[in-house]
Amino acid sequence: MIALKKASCIFLILFTSLLINSSSADSACAMCHQSASIHTHTRFDSSETDGGQPACTSCHGDSSAHLSNPMNESPDITFKSVGGASTEPQNNQCRNCHQTTSQHWDNSVHALEDLSCNSCHTIHGQKEASLGPEQQIKMCTACHQRVRSEVRLPSHHPIEQAGMSCTDCHNPHGSMSPGELTGINLNDTCLTCHESQRGPFLFDHPPASDDCMNCHTPHGSVHEPLLNARGPQLCQQCHVANFHPSDLNAGGGLPGRQPNASLLGKNCMSCHPAVHGSNHPSGARLTR
Repeated sequence: MIALKKASCIFLILFTSLLINSSSADSACAMCHQSASIHTHTRFDSSETDGGQPACTSCHGDSSAHLSNPMNESPDITFKSVGGASTEPQNNQCRNCHQTTSQHWDNSVHALEDLSCNSCHTIHGQKEASLGPEQQIKMCTACHQRVRSEVRLPSHHPIEQAGMSCTDCHNPHGSMSPGELTGINLNDTCLTCHESQRGPFLFDHPPASDDCMNCHTPHGSVHEPLLNARGPQLCQQCHVANFHPSDLNAGGGLPGRQPNASLLGKNCMSCHPAVHGSNHPSGARLTR
C-alpha cells in the first residue's frame, strides 16, 4: 500500500510539473488534496479569468519546493497548531484580505496571547463554526472558563440558549474599548440592546449613567437581574440613610443565622423602581 502511494506521488510530481508550466499551481494542489475544501472562502471559488483569485497559493504561498517534492517539503506557510508556521506569518496571510476585521488585532488580548486565526476559525471546512451562536459559546468558553460558569448562573444573558452570542458584545479581533467591547465603552455596549435605560433623564441616577457594572455583572449572577448583590444590600453600599430612616441590613439577617423578616421582604426598588433615571415631574427620588 505504501509502495503504491509513493508510486502515485511520483506520477503526480511529474504531472504537477506540467501543470505548473501550463496552468495554475492550484490545479496541482487539488490533485492530492481532494478533501480540502475552501467553501468558507467564497471569493476564491471562481477562476482567475472570472475575476477570482488562486485559492491555495494565496494563503500558503507559491510553495514551489512542495510542488516539486510534496513528500518531503511542506508548503511555504502551513496553518497548523503543532508543527506549522509561527503565528505571525499565518495571521499576516489572513490579514492580507481581512484588513477591516483585523485593524485592531495587534493590541488585542488574543494577539498578545499569540493566538493564530485558525485557533478559532475553520479554514477549509464547509461550515464556519465560530460564526454560529450555538458553537461560538462552546469555542469561546473553552478558554474563558470563568465565563462558562457565570453564564450558567440563575440570572444570565441568553447565551447558551443561542439568543445572543459572545460577539454581540465583544470583538475578538480587538477594539478601542476595554474588554474588546463592540461599543466605545461599557455603557454604550449595554445600551445597544437596553435602549429604554438610555438617558439623558430629567432625574438621573449617577451610578447607572457612570458604569453599568456598578450594579450589574455582565455574564451571570445569582441575583436578578444580573445584580452584584440583592436589594437592599446593593443600594446600601451607597445609601445608608438618605432622606428617611434606614437601618443597615447586613447578612446577619439572612436565613441560617437570625432571619429578619423585614430584611427578607424589603427591597429599595419596591418604592424606587426608576433606578436608571426618571423623566416624571415627580421622579426626583426615582419613585416613578
